[in-house]
Amino acid sequence: ETSGGDTIRLRHGGLGVLSAETGTRLQHVSIDSARTLTHDEAESYQGYSGTPTDSWVEDVPSVYTHGGGVAIYNCSPLLEDVTIENSISYQDGGGLWVYQSAPTIVRSVIENNQALGTNNEGTAGAHGGGVVFWGSKPNFYANIIRNNLADGDGGAIYALSLTAGTIANTVCFENTAGNI
Repeated sequence: ETSGGDTIRLRHGGLGVLSAETGTRLQHVSIDSARTLTHDEAESYQGYSGTPTDSWVEDVPSVYTHGGGVAIYNCSPLLEDVTIENSISYQDGGGLWVYQSAPTIVRSVIENNQALGTNNEGTAGAHGGGVVFWGSKPNFYANIIRNNLADGDGGAIYALSLTAGTIANTVCFENTAGNI
């Protein structure tokens, strides 16, 4: 649990929330200027296949290659009053990457993030400058997503294989995607 107006400055994968216990919370914090590993940096991990595929997620820890600011994998944390800004993913999810999870994200700001490089299909054009929801059931309320960039699809939000969930009362503006 992290709270209290802290600013977290991270590099190489931002903050990873992986298979966290029920009740995990991130509240009242700012994550600023984090980034994932580049393709070349990820190659140094043992077992890396060189091609982002479904098995690639297992070969290289996802927290290092997706979600510049925060990567959420296989869990249901609460993110409340969180700012994720100025972060870069060299794959998908410049600010936030959510994979096979059911997080609740409330009153948060996701701004000035970038998804650049290779997407989850292994082709040019990373998706989700602000947020990627992949195979997830998000509860996403009263958030602001602004001024994010994806060189693929989804400057603000890129959603793939959602199982349900709600995105409501969220304002998206000044986001840019290369494949629109």
